Amino acid sequence: MSQFTVDGIIFEEILSAIAENSKGELLYRLTQLSDATIDVTAEAKEAKDKDGTLIKKSYNAKAASLKVTNAHLDLNAYAETTGSAKIVATETNKIQAPKILLIDACESSTILPNTPIEGTITVTAIKNNGAIGEMYKLAADSTATKTEYAYNAETKTVTFPIDIDNTEVSQFLIKYEYMTDRAVMVDQRSNKFPKTVKLTVQALYYDPCETDCLRLGYIVFLSFQVSPDTSMQMKTDATFEYKGDAQLDYCSKNKRLYYMIVADNDIYE
Repeated sequence: MSQFTVDGIIFEEILSAIAENSKGELLYRLTQLSDATIDVTAEAKEAKDKDGTLIKKSYNAKAASLKVTNAHLDLNAYAETTGSAKIVATETNKIQAPKILLIDACESSTILPNTPIEGTITVTAIKNNGAIGEMYKLAADSTATKTEYAYNAETKTVTFPIDIDNTEVSQFLIKYEYMTDRAVMVDQRSNKFPKTVKLTVQALYYDPCETDCLRLGYIVFLSFQVSPDTSMQMKTDATFEYKGDAQLDYCSKNKRLYYMIVADNDIYE
C-alpha cells in the first residue's frame, strides 16, 4: 500500500473548536465559527555592517496566536474568558437576580411574580414623556398614601400610591432582587483571568489534487492561553471574537506550540 501524503490544502470552513482542562474534561465547544486566523511571529536578531547593511538575520523565538469569530455569544466560552465557569443555578445553589416591571399607572396594585428579597423593592413613577419621576417610599403599614406604596409579603402584592395624576404619570417602574434556582450567570470580576486550555480546532479541507473529496483536519494547541480581552455587542447580528496565544510546554523536548494533522481515513461524509 502506498503512503498517504498531502502537499497542499484548501480550507473549506472551520467546523468547531473544543477546549479541555488539564484533566481532559470538556469545558466548552464552539460550533458557529468563521474567519479563523493563526498568526506565527518570530523574534529576530540582525547583524549589520557600519553602514547599516544587513549581513545576517537570525531568529531565536516563535510565538503563535489564534483568532476566530463565533456567530453568536457562547456563554460557556465567554464565561471562560472571564476566568470563571458559567454558573448554573440549582435548588441548593440559587442565584440572586434582578427584576424590572413596568405597570400602567391606572392600576391600583400588582402581584409580583417572584418573592423579593426583603428591602430590595423600589417603586418609581415614569412620566408620560418617558422621564423618571418621583421615587416613592414604602409605607409603614399596608396602606398606600399619595407619596408611599404598600407591600404585602404574604400575597406579594404592591399597592401603588393613591390619587396619581395620569396626565403626568403613565407607568410605575418596580425593581427588586430575588433568589432563583432557574438561571445562569456569567461573573466578570476584575481579579479573575482565564486559565490555560487544550484547544482542538476541526476544519474541512480539500486536497488540490483531489477536489471532490472533503476531508477533516485538526489543529491542536496543547497549551492555549485564552485572552480576557473581549467585546460583547448587544445586537441581533453580533459576533463573539475568541482569541488567545499558544504557550510553550517548557519541559518538553520538542518545544511544540501547536500541530496540524490530516489523516487518510478522516473523510467528511
